[in-house]
Amino acid sequence: MGGLFGEVSSAGLAIAASVVLALLVAAVLAIRRQDRASTADHESHLSAAPPTRMQIPIRNSSSAPLTLFIEPICDQYEIPVGGEAIVTLRMDADHMLDWHEENWLSLWDGGVISCPAQVKVAKDRPWVGRE
Repeated sequence: MGGLFGEVSSAGLAIAASVVLALLVAAVLAIRRQDRASTADHESHLSAAPPTRMQIPIRNSSSAPLTLFIEPICDQYEIPVGGEAIVTLRMDADHMLDWHEENWLSLWDGGVISCPAQVKVAKDRPWVGRE
């Protein structure tokens, strides 16, 4: 097919159509998210909504077990070699990760009073992309 840009193959048109369709779907999803967010903001003023939480995967790819220490409540978890911990934290609180020698990691959880961290440890990383 000839035109402003010269010859265009049908495969090129199909790719362009796919890209345009993907952009339209992304725009519609973004608008829906904004609508849900504004509705959620309005509803949160009407009732106390639970805090928003985030998940942080911590993978141990070292040759020794990794100790995870949650502060200030002093919870301690061991992540085995090749394992993973999923740490769920309150999103709007302050957090800090510190790596220490001797293969241990400390995590400061600023949301501890109202919404303490939750930790799940797996030996074979079954949670990646599933939660």
